[in-house]
Amino acid sequence: MKVLVLGGTGRIGKPTSERVAKLAAVTRVTVAGRNRSEGARVASQIGSKATSAPVDLFDHDRLVSLASQNDLVVNTAGPDYKVADRVVRAAVDAGVHCIDISADPRATERILALDEKARASGLTIITGIGHSPGISNLMMMHAARQLDEVEEVHFDVNCPVSLFLSGDPGQMAAEFRKSGSVNASWETLFKWIAGPVRILFDGRLAEIDPAGSPREVNVPTGGITSVYPLGTTEPVTMPSHLRGIRSLSSRLAWFPPQLNVPYVTLGRQIRDGELDTAEATISFLDLIAANPRRWLTGPPGAPSRFINWATAMGWKGGRQATYTCWPLGDWMSTVGTLFLAVSRFVNGDFRERGVFPPEGAFEAAPFLREVARDAGGIASRRKWLAERLDARPGRPRRGAQSRTGPRRARTR
Repeated sequence: MKVLVLGGTGRIGKPTSERVAKLAAVTRVTVAGRNRSEGARVASQIGSKATSAPVDLFDHDRLVSLASQNDLVVNTAGPDYKVADRVVRAAVDAGVHCIDISADPRATERILALDEKARASGLTIITGIGHSPGISNLMMMHAARQLDEVEEVHFDVNCPVSLFLSGDPGQMAAEFRKSGSVNASWETLFKWIAGPVRILFDGRLAEIDPAGSPREVNVPTGGITSVYPLGTTEPVTMPSHLRGIRSLSSRLAWFPPQLNVPYVTLGRQIRDGELDTAEATISFLDLIAANPRRWLTGPPGAPSRFINWATAMGWKGGRQATYTCWPLGDWMSTVGTLFLAVSRFVNGDFRERGVFPPEGAFEAAPFLREVARDAGGIASRRKWLAERLDARPGRPRRGAQSRTGPRRARTR
């Protein structure tokens, strides 16, 4: 099988290309990106299976031509709100399967709208299979399945800003200015908070201002933080797989927590057209660089670890219940999750046709367990997920529906 990796020289694309090239069923990996010389360098590092190709994702005809020379397109390029649906449309026009990590809800809606055309063409499109979305969707599905009836599901992230600082923030800002290009992950983070963001509220998609909607939550490993709703894809894709769900969102807290205020403030400036996502990123980095002691030192007792957790609220055994789960070990990885989806498809373990979000493509617990095992360090452990169930007396409301809806696809 011949695989085209778009964004193949980037933070996600390069390690993905390296891992895909090691699959026995893959005969060629084409590393594609804007920089011809960087693509050639990465391809030479990967070895004899790899080649490279320059590509402009806004050149539809060129993208279709390049995709048609392959059997599968793996898209890691961004920012998602600019390119994700462009790539999938090109793959479908080329008659080629596609797997991506799209994290933008509007782009995802346009991708989902290609379902009928993809099925008619015998194509598989798996969209949003990374960390968030991806792991987030599957952790929420797993949480929901632990209750008899579920009404609310949320995915929360406590994220140290250090994970996104590849060096001195002032130097990063200067390099972004000089190159005229900002890391796509940063742009996505600011697109998510720009608002108004869509969450599932009272059974319907609702638009809210994230700056005015923080929630104080208990971090399962200890401490309290305020999380802000993000404009991610889970509220768009998941309700059709969770019957009776009334509330669903993905939320973020930065560490140090004082960074949340400038983060949401810059989001409002994007919303109001005063900045774009790249400019907001640079402003954020400049702010940190101007006073690192203020912005990189957290208050005593504030949760400082990177942790993701899913929470489902509803009923179990006739009692109102809250189920919470979070990972044991360091296995939350966009690269690992994407690679597992690619390897399952390449090895013939996923044969369904159409467009699938993560929760429509994979059974949550087996897939997450395999991601955790692949990350290493838990192979000998049975436990890969920590969990807690809190229940109190109460009754399910009349007419409450089953927690999960019909599934279109399921892997072996």
